[in-house]
Amino acid sequence: MATPAPELDEEPAMAPAAKPAPSPAPSPKEESQSCASEPVTHILDPKEIHHIRDLFTAFDANANGKICREEVIKVFPKRDGETNKPLIVDTPHGKIVFDADGDEWINWDEWLAYFAGVKHDRLKGDPSAWKKFMAWIELNVPMSPRQIYHMSEIFKMYDANKDEFLEAEEVERMKSSEPRAKKKFEANENKISNFFEPDNPNLLSLKGLLRWCAERRNVRGFWDVENLINDLWGYKVAALDQAELEALERVFKKLAHEVVIQSPAPDTAPDGAPAEAGSTAAGPPKTMFSVSLLLLGLPDDTATDSESGGRMLGDYTKAQLLQRACHIKLTEGQAVLGGHIARWDLIQARPCTQGKGKRCCGPDAGCMIQ
Repeated sequence: MATPAPELDEEPAMAPAAKPAPSPAPSPKEESQSCASEPVTHILDPKEIHHIRDLFTAFDANANGKICREEVIKVFPKRDGETNKPLIVDTPHGKIVFDADGDEWINWDEWLAYFAGVKHDRLKGDPSAWKKFMAWIELNVPMSPRQIYHMSEIFKMYDANKDEFLEAEEVERMKSSEPRAKKKFEANENKISNFFEPDNPNLLSLKGLLRWCAERRNVRGFWDVENLINDLWGYKVAALDQAELEALERVFKKLAHEVVIQSPAPDTAPDGAPAEAGSTAAGPPKTMFSVSLLLLGLPDDTATDSESGGRMLGDYTKAQLLQRACHIKLTEGQAVLGGHIARWDLIQARPCTQGKGKRCCGPDAGCMIQ
């Protein structure tokens, strides 16, 4: 912004200003490039950006950060009366063109800006049109690398003999791990049993499981598969990609400390008989690992003492840390989570000086943090 000129006691006489020559109109390409850089993505919340990023990575087969324009526009829906795909949308900041620089490739910034423009455009006429647009795109979207990674790891978890096939009983254990997951696996429109090996109906390969997931996503949508992944893991971590999960694992291993929890008195005696009334004999102690929220610099959202199961308040188990990271990504954004992980990577926790064998629990606990 230009600095205003100082005020004068007298206004100087000024010659009439010459009429400026008209500026040449910008070409559509120049207009789209200038407008696409305007702030338009604010209309998208972190969950929507997560979905849009997943779509981008699903089409970015070689993970080089760009996708072919002609291939990807085939999945865009047309509204009634439209003869062409909606490659230009109007926003409060001007026009946004799908391929802003005209190089026949779509990068992430162009992809995100275009979806933001589409949301603004769709919401003008019909509040539900944006959701319909996203649901329609899902009809032709392949599985993303992140979802493939999660389903592959879940497959390995149930493949007890590591022969790269799930036998019928292993599939049944996977199906029965959570009632909602079982309902998805047994849905009439695409039962998992239809994806077993053609020459052996008792075996399910990873390829068959991924084909089932891909068809389910095309029919039921992106969030259906996200919820399935969460159900099969047993906690909400589906939004985290492989790099984030590995980074959080590294952070937890470095900063976690050992906690010994005294188990409550058992309901039965060792011989199986009911425990004596009024018995206060505690069960065997259990060892677990957790990391201090004070050390991580996160607000404490842990349970009350009666709900904590004996865990130290203000501490997270690994599962809780992963769930908190997933929540941060979906509510505050990937960049915020990345900032947390980068900061945690810099923490070097030394053994507690109090002689308890624990890692330091924070700068106010008398321990050294570098």
